[in-house]
Amino acid sequence: APPVKGLANPPSIGDNEGLFFLQWDMDAIDAPEAWNAGYTGSGATVFVLDSGIDQDHPDLAPNLNTGLSTSFVPGESYISETGFNHGTHVAGTIAAADNSYGIIGVAPNAEIVAVKVLSSVTGSGAFSWINNGIIYAANNGADVINMSLGATLPKNGRFLEDDGSISKIPSVAIAELKIAQQRAINYAYGKGVTIVVAAGNDYTNADGNGSNIILPADLQNIITVSATAPEGWGDDPTTNLDIPASYTNYGKSLITVS
Repeated sequence: APPVKGLANPPSIGDNEGLFFLQWDMDAIDAPEAWNAGYTGSGATVFVLDSGIDQDHPDLAPNLNTGLSTSFVPGESYISETGFNHGTHVAGTIAAADNSYGIIGVAPNAEIVAVKVLSSVTGSGAFSWINNGIIYAANNGADVINMSLGATLPKNGRFLEDDGSISKIPSVAIAELKIAQQRAINYAYGKGVTIVVAAGNDYTNADGNGSNIILPADLQNIITVSATAPEGWGDDPTTNLDIPASYTNYGKSLITVS
């Protein structure tokens, strides 16, 4: 008989998770097929550079290395001050445990290390905190560094403020930020770390847009990921899962994978 095509979410380890039926993203990237082939993240350590983590979350605690988790945000521990936050969400997408509870992560058997480089109170952080987090991960056994974060900077240093005014910093400062972060990434890359970063959420075409730089997405030796989002999936689960999200940055000069 000819092979069956278009099979969505074949039977897999995800089926015992109560909310797996809502995880269209796992179907979009063929995660069940990968799990069935034996790829569950076992033996891999993912350092999540973000805004901390809810260390007691039942989907995260089984995979969280609390001994290595740390913070580079002054006055804040690696634990999220707000409970659920962006870092918690990202960690769950990466490696929520296979535990018959809630959801399942892409790599449910991977080890997670939470490295806080963004304040869980303000959601923002300094480039130095991020760079220090990259070096820390590289020196402590990271297989993967995930950075779902970034900033779009004008290369000429002219920033448009919310009130319409223009503020200016020396353009050399922008260049120095790029060089410093590239050096940190190169250091980790040289140690064999896979570095995955978000493309950004400004709905910007990077092709031909030389006036701005997106850090770290525009740097070398990384995998830059853009977002997809199905339209009408709630009404029709067979809809196309691979169209760009309305907010995602895009462009062949920027994106590695969607």
